[in-house]
Amino acid sequence: MAHAPATRRQGSAADVLKLALIMLQRHLAADPAQRATLVLSVHDDVVLEVDAAALPWAAALVRAVLTGAGVKAGVRVPLEVQLQAGPSWDALRPLDGL
Repeated sequence: MAHAPATRRQGSAADVLKLALIMLQRHLAADPAQRATLVLSVHDDVVLEVDAAALPWAAALVRAVLTGAGVKAGVRVPLEVQLQAGPSWDALRPLDGL
């Protein structure tokens, strides 16, 4: 069955993302003063609306939560998290060092 390994990995990735979204929403709700809101997820992207002053905090939180969700779900390889920020989809730029 050639499809089974890919299907299992895709399902596992979806489960990790769902877990990460739940964890992320809980963290955001616990600290509303940071003014960061989970807007949506598209495939394996997570979109947040973040006040500029809260960007370093939100970037660190997203990285920690997404990598932590992989560990919590039993993923044995580190998950890579790429962060970008900008005022629009077209203006997104990598967040290096955050």
